[in-house]
Amino acid sequence: MNLDRVAILLATYNGRLYIEEQLESIRLQTFQNYVCYIHDDGSKDGTKEFVQSYCLKYKNQFCYVEGQPTGGAMNNFYYLLKKIEADYYFFSDQDDYWHPQKLERMLKNLKAKENDAQIPYIEFCDLKVVDEQRRILSNSYMKYTGRNRKDFSPIYLLHRNYAPGCATLINRKLR
Repeated sequence: MNLDRVAILLATYNGRLYIEEQLESIRLQTFQNYVCYIHDDGSKDGTKEFVQSYCLKYKNQFCYVEGQPTGGAMNNFYYLLKKIEADYYFFSDQDDYWHPQKLERMLKNLKAKENDAQIPYIEFCDLKVVDEQRRILSNSYMKYTGRNRKDFSPIYLLHRNYAPGCATLINRKLR
C-alpha cells in the first residue's frame, strides 16, 4: 500500500476559522504516504495566506496549488482533479476533522475490493454530523439524511450524491 500515490484534495474558501484543525487532523494520520493538495477559491479572511505558510512548514506532505478562483466548491475540486495525478484521491472540506485512521482504513477497504486498476472504484464511509464546536448532532450522516443501505445499488449511486465528498475515496480510473 505504501507504494501508491495518494492525493488528498482540499478546496478552501473563507475557512480560516476551521482550516488549521483540519490540516492538523490530516497531518496526524496513521497512514503517512500522501500529499495534500490545496487550492483556495479567493478567500478574503486569511485562509490562503495561512494555508501557504502551512504548506511551507510541512512541504513534504502539503502543497499549495496556485490558480485563479473557480467559482465554488465543486469547480474547485474539479480544478484539483485536473491538476493532480495520483493512484487514489481523497476529498477534504476545510471544516472537516478526520479521525487518525481514516486514510489507512479507507485505503485498506478499497484495495481489498479493487482487483483491477482499470475498473473505477469508490469507497465511502459514514460520518458524524457536528456543529461549529464539534458537538455531535448525529452519529450517522446516513441516518441524519434519511439514507439506508438498500440505496447502495450502483444505479442509485450514479444518480444521487449519496456520500459527501469528505467521506469519499476514488481510484485513478474513476477520476
